[in-house]
Amino acid sequence: MYQNHDNQDVVDSGASGEAPEALREIDLRLRSTTDPKERTHLLLNRAVLLGMLGQFDAAASQLELALREVPTDKEIRLQCEYIGAGILHQEHQYEEAYNRMTAILSDYSSILEIPEFRFIFRDIQAYRAFELVQLARFDEALPLLHESLSYGMKADDENTAVVNLGICYSKLRSYDKAIEYLRRSLKTKLTPDREGQARCQLAIAFTHVRLFAEAKEQLELCVQHVDEYELPRAVVYGWLSRVQRGLGNQLEAERYSRLARPS
Repeated sequence: MYQNHDNQDVVDSGASGEAPEALREIDLRLRSTTDPKERTHLLLNRAVLLGMLGQFDAAASQLELALREVPTDKEIRLQCEYIGAGILHQEHQYEEAYNRMTAILSDYSSILEIPEFRFIFRDIQAYRAFELVQLARFDEALPLLHESLSYGMKADDENTAVVNLGICYSKLRSYDKAIEYLRRSLKTKLTPDREGQARCQLAIAFTHVRLFAEAKEQLELCVQHVDEYELPRAVVYGWLSRVQRGLGNQLEAERYSRLARPS
């Protein structure tokens, strides 16, 4: 996420759920200053906050206004392109976001070496890893996830990266590694959807290494919280059927198989 020391408090207040108030504060400051640099940073922060609110077209328009304030400033252009790529990520346009992020690394390589802008490089690597997971390019995502963890991340981002590592290893059939990372992720504070994803993938990994009792435990938790976890019931029931069959419970396997079929 875009950072600027002078206005970081505004962005932080948006992240805490106070984006409308933060936007009003930015509007007041925009009306009171004519300094192009200050106006640019305020507009960049405004774009970030509008993105948080899901107002993506409005966010993009703020980036255009920011560029008009200082059209020849390459550092500002970098920050605009970075925020714009982040907005694509928020819109779930993962392939386009990945391509934009990758282009930024090439187009602004010298600026990204400046200590002030290293956070953008680190964020881009983390974003690119996430996009690759969403695009099912798991073998490419793995090294970027490990790299991102090596930089030190905020707790929420680190937890997401660990879940994604577990998913990648599971999809690549490295089930012991998948179990290691997914177990680790479940010791942290995850959002409900991420926790559901972690538990379901952990159950799948357990199933593949024939730890059926452990898989059953995870899947039963998934059933208990299926709506909160935002998991497809048919997928959970399908794996429960397979696990029950592995445990020798044929009647239960057939019951879950019926539940997994579309009604």
